[in-house]
Amino acid sequence: MHKLKSNVSFHQILLLILAGESIFILPFVLARIFRPTFLDVFELTNLQLGSCFSIY
Repeated sequence: MHKLKSNVSFHQILLLILAGESIFILPFVLARIFRPTFLDVFELTNLQLGSCFSIY
């Protein structure tokens, strides 16, 4: 019983960490992959995009 409880806690912690990482890293990964499209759609310059990332 104790091993099962420990295993469930480990999975919950792991999922929480992955969720937090995905929220934090998502804007950076999307902008790196789709930078030209991202800049065109939102009508931003590289300076504006960099400023947004530094604030985030």
